[in-house]
Amino acid sequence: MLNQGPVPAFVHGAVEYLVGALFIVAPFLFPFDSSAAVAASLVIGLAILAFTAMSDLPTALVKNVAVGVHVTADVVLAGVLVALPFVLGFRHETAPTALFIAVGVLHLLVTIGTRFRRAVDSDDPDDPDRPFDRTSRGDDTGRDTGRDTGRDTGRDTGRDTGRDTGRDTGRDTGDTGDEAVL
Repeated sequence: MLNQGPVPAFVHGAVEYLVGALFIVAPFLFPFDSSAAVAASLVIGLAILAFTAMSDLPTALVKNVAVGVHVTADVVLAGVLVALPFVLGFRHETAPTALFIAVGVLHLLVTIGTRFRRAVDSDDPDDPDRPFDRTSRGDDTGRDTGRDTGRDTGRDTGRDTGRDTGRDTGRDTGDTGDEAVL
């Protein structure tokens, strides 16, 4: 699913930065009369900028959020953007309602059309379309450190727990053991 679409991941990240900035400046550019619309626009804009900066995309600054989580968040964000004018009660205002619904629909389309992973891996670290898994960035997250965690559950520790149910405990249970088994 993640190697589909004509939009490179670099373009997806750049568009998200632009959309985040648009939501931050929109209340000052367009007539937003509702304080709920202004607050939602500012919060959504900051959230988009922060999430894009932390996602494992070529445009990210930190790369802490996996691409799958980013895609899921984009789909949820698209639905939230379309619903916010109705949930927060500013559906009667044309400018913020049109902005939220149009960006929500377009954001969903861009997310669906983004090629987050390439079918052919590239070793070039400057290639904007190379896969974004943590091991391809050159960090040591996939490396075996050689440390023994001591969690080998398959070995015998040599400890006797005293729970051997097959042995005679010496307690008298009323069974004399004289009955013949037929």
